[in-house]
Amino acid sequence: MPFPLLGQISEYSYAVPVVVGAYRFRKLGFLGKGFFFYCLFLAMGMFTEDVIGRMGMSNHSFMKIFAIGQTIYMTILFCLFVKAKRFRISAIFFLLVFLVTSGITQFYLNANDLFNSTTLFSRGILSLIFGAIMVNIATNIHEVQYFKNPLFWFGSALLVYNAGTIMILSFGNELYKMGLQYFEATWYVNWALLTLSNLLYSYTILCFHNE
Repeated sequence: MPFPLLGQISEYSYAVPVVVGAYRFRKLGFLGKGFFFYCLFLAMGMFTEDVIGRMGMSNHSFMKIFAIGQTIYMTILFCLFVKAKRFRISAIFFLLVFLVTSGITQFYLNANDLFNSTTLFSRGILSLIFGAIMVNIATNIHEVQYFKNPLFWFGSALLVYNAGTIMILSFGNELYKMGLQYFEATWYVNWALLTLSNLLYSYTILCFHNE
């Protein structure tokens, strides 16, 4: 069965923030470059996952490990973006809890599952918390209009994607067991929000000229 068009669009959308970031790379400061490499990291992860799948090999283990790596990188970015010490300490604490629970479930409890539901749910919760904090901070900074603040758009992207997909990803194993038609139907939401979040990431990079 051919891969749905929206799924293909969501994959190609990973290239948009990378192209925008590469074009503006010399104008980006430290935070901007860090965010650009985060987008590049996401794109390379998707590319690797796709290549492994096209080779007829299972990419499930890679997907599980990549989800952990993405969460680590996201937490590092959050700590760089947000200056308040209490938020940074809390982020590091929750990251450590996330790593322990993900490691236990991935290698011992849910090793044979298609998705590590614990990892995806925990990543979604962390992303929602980080996104809400960043949006709140950005909207309370009066020196810079929030719609020109990369902090606002990064946080918005995290909120939009994870609010819409946290339950879908968390119950991915159950959806897959129900049948491919049910799995694919719900995955259209994931593909649509992935595309939107990558476009928001692209605009985030454009806002770094005020950095």
